[in-house]
Amino acid sequence: MAFAEQVTRVLMQSGIPPHHLTLEITENILMDRLESARETMSYLRNQGVAISVDDFGTGYSSLSYLSSLPISSLKIDASFVQKLEANTSDTEVVRAIVMLGHSLKKTVIAEGIETPAQLKLLRDLGCELGQASIWPSR
Repeated sequence: MAFAEQVTRVLMQSGIPPHHLTLEITENILMDRLESARETMSYLRNQGVAISVDDFGTGYSSLSYLSSLPISSLKIDASFVQKLEANTSDTEVVRAIVMLGHSLKKTVIAEGIETPAQLKLLRDLGCELGQASIWPSR
């Protein structure tokens, strides 16, 4: 809990509103430390800090835990995004993650968007946010 209290203290000292901060935890680290992380994540979420599961889809998370964790978003690992093509199994994995995130009322973020085709497909799949090395024109 010392980490959560330190984050709260830094937010207060800096004047940054907690809802402007998102902390990321990788899926593997989360699952390795699930019980100790749960209390810390709950405390931070109650303070208004967002929690995101990074590299989602590459680890061994238990879906039974996912719905009960105080997380705000799932980040689709770039390895899936880089292989996106119409009618591939990677596209179906991304589709499943997006649907899972939406059904759990989590924001879904795609990492590593590099091409306009990837961006279009992600949008078509309903992925609302992304981290990209390209910037689409509107």
